[in-house]
Amino acid sequence: MARRTTPLVIGTALALALLAAAAMASSTVKVKSGAYKGTLGTGTIKITLTVGGGKLKSASLSDLPLFCSSGGPPVVIKFGSAKIAKSGAFSDHTQRKITVGPYKGKVGEKLTLSGKFTSSGTVSGTEKTTFVLNGPHCTGKVAFSAAR
Repeated sequence: MARRTTPLVIGTALALALLAAAAMASSTVKVKSGAYKGTLGTGTIKITLTVGGGKLKSASLSDLPLFCSSGGPPVVIKFGSAKIAKSGAFSDHTQRKITVGPYKGKVGEKLTLSGKFTSSGTVSGTEKTTFVLNGPHCTGKVAFSAAR
């Protein structure tokens, strides 16, 4: 009789563990409204995310992250709005067009901001910059963190 009970006990325990994992994965994060401020990577570029009504209303970077050159005046990057999932996760995209020179009007960089908010008033994630005209050797990814 013990042999028949053991698989049943193990099966029941496994089913309960899977249900608990599913419940934790689908838990809802209560994202607090307001401005979240922080920095990218080494702290030289500032990030601001504005949340309201359960969605990311806007996000901005104080400068364009550079991965293969440096210099020049700061280029402020602005993202639009994005939906925040029940888990607190979000992803937003933008692009920057070149404003002067022979490539004026062409897309110079594509940026993706993705991360996850917590119920405690923090957010962390990554920012990825793809330099369209310079090719993949200038593409890079940097972590960020911010708090309310």
